[in-house]
Amino acid sequence: MLNEIEKVLREAGLVGKGWAEATRVQGRRVAKYRRYYEGEHDVKLSRDMQDMLRSDDGFSDNYCELVVNTMADRLLVRSITSDEAGSENETDAWAEALMVRERFDALQLDVHQACIRDGDTYVLSEYDEATGEVKMHHEAAFDGEEGMLVVYDRLRRRIVVAIKVWYELSERRVNFYYADRVVKYEATGELPLDEAAGGVKGVQIVGGETVGGKLKKIGEDIPWLAGQVPVSHFKNRAGSRRVNGSSELTAVVPLQDVLNRVVTSMVMTGELNAFQIRVAKGFDPPERLAPGMWVVITGDNGVLGRDDQADAYTLEAGEVIPFIDQANFIIEQMATISLTPLPQLTGGAAGESGEAMKERKEGMIGKINRSQVRLGNAWEDLMRLAVTIQNAYGTTQVDAAAGWTVNWKPAEVRDTAEVLAKAQQMHEWGYEAEALRLLGYDGGEIKRLMEEKQAAASNAMAVLGAGLPGFEQFGVPVVEEVA
Repeated sequence: MLNEIEKVLREAGLVGKGWAEATRVQGRRVAKYRRYYEGEHDVKLSRDMQDMLRSDDGFSDNYCELVVNTMADRLLVRSITSDEAGSENETDAWAEALMVRERFDALQLDVHQACIRDGDTYVLSEYDEATGEVKMHHEAAFDGEEGMLVVYDRLRRRIVVAIKVWYELSERRVNFYYADRVVKYEATGELPLDEAAGGVKGVQIVGGETVGGKLKKIGEDIPWLAGQVPVSHFKNRAGSRRVNGSSELTAVVPLQDVLNRVVTSMVMTGELNAFQIRVAKGFDPPERLAPGMWVVITGDNGVLGRDDQADAYTLEAGEVIPFIDQANFIIEQMATISLTPLPQLTGGAAGESGEAMKERKEGMIGKINRSQVRLGNAWEDLMRLAVTIQNAYGTTQVDAAAGWTVNWKPAEVRDTAEVLAKAQQMHEWGYEAEALRLLGYDGGEIKRLMEEKQAAASNAMAVLGAGLPGFEQFGVPVVEEVA
């Protein structure tokens, strides 16, 4: 099916030969990251090994989820505000209503987590004619079967088309989103499902790719008047000129495989220590041995001859401690390369200094700050796209020239007493906006609080001078009290 998509794109001059294969490889990579995040690791055991371990799947000590979630938990957007001036900021009011309606708290959680795990993720924006509102949908990256794909222009700066692949009941659908239209297809002629292979009903999955499918166009092209592709791309660890991001699990997965093998070996060693393998030489031992029982060793005809040899002993098992040390070393390497300062990751590292842990925490903060810049730009681009869609289709018009600022929750774990002391100092020096910022208020909240304080001060001045003769010459108006 990817070959058919490539054919459409090549006819439009948007991609070159080999695009389908490169996309297929990237999809398999994304699918693997998702499996590892869920704890479904590639633990390869022979049938004999499975029988000895009494486990078909082996053992996995999943640190991939911790690496992703530790970073995602510190990426929290508090608000997205415009630079429109004035106390009655209609642009900010529209944006706030949009974020409440689209449940932005859950949307950003899904986007940040998927971006960190997969390397890329997307948000599709559209206009809902039934409600007259802009809608936003998180779209996961293509995993070899379904998801979102994007194609950039030759300078790798602008998305020229986005392709969404998904299943609708038993049918596979493909939508092409251009800057001026939406083209819909369905995959036809696919082979029936091999029930033993697993997969989605109605198609046969061969190596992660449906076979025998063709793209059949559905209906006429749907005009799109927004003037740009309605998809926003969120990339992890990527520069502005790179098409794809990079997963935080890229370097962790190989170490996760090593850790799983060590844990499996450690479990087996413990089993052999607890249930040792016994060897009998020159005689048939009783089926069951118990403390206090007699074991009688006899040779042929019940007599042990001069040249007969008999012996009984147990096979020596290995030590568990070396495996524990090795596991701790691997866990420490995971923490180091991913800059993850979790106690679960660092607690087992023997001899690690407090300074080393501090440096890793600072490394995580630096990584978060870099991600806030890249992801913040993507959220700002998404808001500009939402404004474009609103102005193209909606009845309410929004300031298209307004700039946007993403206000993040600080990545640092702050000392409360130190923060309060700094905020108090800023307040005493007259920098009240900075004092509020230190206390955790974002730009919109600071502006609202400052305006309320100014209004209260004006009211107090007006009330104070209302009864004094000639005070009206100062022109102090009575401001309506703010609730």
